Amino acid sequence: MPAQKSLRPLLVVASTLLFVSACSDGGSETPTNPDPPDDPAPPEFDFSRDLIAFESGRDGNDEIYVMTTDGSEAINLTNHPAEDTDPAWSPDGLRIAFRSDRTGSSEIWVMNVDGTDPVQLTDVPGVDAEPTWSPDGSKIAFRSQRTGDQSDIYVMNSDGSDVIRLTDDPAFDGDPAWSPDGQHILFSSGRTVDNTVWVMNATDGSGLTNLTDNEDFNCSPWWAPFGLRITFVTDPDESRVVFDSDRDGNWNLYSMSPNGGPPTRLTSGTWDETGPRWRP
Repeated sequence: MPAQKSLRPLLVVASTLLFVSACSDGGSETPTNPDPPDDPAPPEFDFSRDLIAFESGRDGNDEIYVMTTDGSEAINLTNHPAEDTDPAWSPDGLRIAFRSDRTGSSEIWVMNVDGTDPVQLTDVPGVDAEPTWSPDGSKIAFRSQRTGDQSDIYVMNSDGSDVIRLTDDPAFDGDPAWSPDGQHILFSSGRTVDNTVWVMNATDGSGLTNLTDNEDFNCSPWWAPFGLRITFVTDPDESRVVFDSDRDGNWNLYSMSPNGGPPTRLTSGTWDETGPRWRP
């Protein structure tokens, strides 16, 4: 599919923050509903607050947690011996999509904000990972290796039905992110000499445009509010940026002003904690 440059004047790429974040390496359309978590969240945790979802190995394996925005309270939502990663908030802030290998393969799941009612959305051989919701909550884009080693971007309805393949390239495509108007999807790709950030139409993968055609390694693209800018690596809201960094020897979560300045450390364990996502 030939690259088009028509979108470049409409998009201003923000400078990359000088923090390195972990970048990813890599359906049956009938959802299933397994048993709920063995240890659901205690009733005293207030889920109505502003929260940050993230993945952590603090309990011995990767799990999905939410914490308050100052990092003072955190709770394990998945509480499962399998690996649970890649949390993504629904636009209404009431559900979280995530990746889990609890059925023996890497699949996309969704659960309530308190960890109850986990539902499996995909069920195919290969890796399904990195879910992200459309702004209206009707669809989920994700990365999949269901055709073999090739990693591409797919989109499906939020109940797991009507899976559509958007990219088809031998190179790695991952890190999908919806534009605020739901019309485009950002993603990172290894289809050039270095990893670069691309954008395409969300319906069919057309209008493919390379936004960072340079010699730097770029990953984890995300749209800033109102869709006027694009950041790499970070997860912005209008007042703070939350990000992961290994500046202290292992991966922890930090927040800072979008204009820079000293970051505030939110987690401080000896385990890795990554993939922060601010509640809408």
